Amino acid sequence: MSLKALEGFKFSSRKTPVHKFDPRAKFLLIVALVVPALLFTSVYVMIVLLLVQLPLIIAGQVARRWVLSLRAGLLLSALIFIVNLFTSTLVLAVALTLRFLVLLTTFSLFFMTTSPDDLGLAIDRIGFVRWISRRWLGYPNALSFTFTTAVRLVPTLAADAQTVVATFDVALEEQRLKDADQAKMDKKASLLATPNKAVIVQDLLDLGLI
Repeated sequence: MSLKALEGFKFSSRKTPVHKFDPRAKFLLIVALVVPALLFTSVYVMIVLLLVQLPLIIAGQVARRWVLSLRAGLLLSALIFIVNLFTSTLVLAVALTLRFLVLLTTFSLFFMTTSPDDLGLAIDRIGFVRWISRRWLGYPNALSFTFTTAVRLVPTLAADAQTVVATFDVALEEQRLKDADQAKMDKKASLLATPNKAVIVQDLLDLGLI
């Protein structure tokens, strides 16, 4: 999957009704969508779960980035389909591929429309989470801080990874150009050693060296 897929999990601040939803309500929506997606393998169920999210994606004004995430996940979707096609039936292969798209869409919608700060505050207001955090980690807001920090780090790590990949691509292109220039120089040197001057001139013209 391309690193561009991570853009579909990066929060963008917009003044839409979906962005203004309480993060806890959106989390419950995720649970309501993920649970049936994991429990059932019906193509019709997956299509319904996918269609239910389309109005929220449009209302949240994140349709373009959602499409980008789906396009980046096409390779993995194709892999899931092909593997299951050879190990099961066509219907099950389609259903499992749609399940992947449903899960990708669900989590993408949540993270694109939920601020990490609002998410941390919402988690902090859950008494059970504070009790667990205090009992296990010694601080009432340790879990919310850890989760919020992890969410914030995903776009940063994605940007760093993209920079590394871009730098590597530039280095490969420079090396390719150097190899091409060296090959031309070697060819020119070998032609100069040829006794037939007419052949030398013609070959040099063909290579664009003169």
